[in-house]
Amino acid sequence: RAQAGTLNDRFVGIDKELDDLEQSLDFVVDRDELGNAVCSAVELEHRVNALVSRLGLVATFNNVDSQAGHRTIGQYVAARTTSRAQDIDRKVKRAKWLRDFPIFESAHGHELTDLHVDYLRKHLDRTYNTHIKLVGDQQFFVDTAASCSFLGFERA
Repeated sequence: RAQAGTLNDRFVGIDKELDDLEQSLDFVVDRDELGNAVCSAVELEHRVNALVSRLGLVATFNNVDSQAGHRTIGQYVAARTTSRAQDIDRKVKRAKWLRDFPIFESAHGHELTDLHVDYLRKHLDRTYNTHIKLVGDQQFFVDTAASCSFLGFERA
């Protein structure tokens, strides 16, 4: 679904909405509303983290970093924001790894957080054989992440 304006224009609108939300915090006292808002903000954070990973990977594939005289997209972002280059490069590495796992990739930012993806990548994808098994078991891990805590996910 295409919308008018550049990608960055769309972020400006989101930023304004976040400003409005932040300004209304002092006027909300309903505990259920506050609790739900915290959970929604955390879920949104997971979506944004996944989006940053994907954007970083696409920017890398399109040579945004080298065109601007940087070796990595992390260096490019760090030069223009208050982020650390290694944090952004880690996100891009995560998105690149996910390309081998289409079910994980589509669940990233939803059922799978960055912690889930990093756990799978670092602990379960160690050899060619475990990589192949992990490709076949993607739905199991997505379903497990969706139905239990992170500790429960680790145990599974």
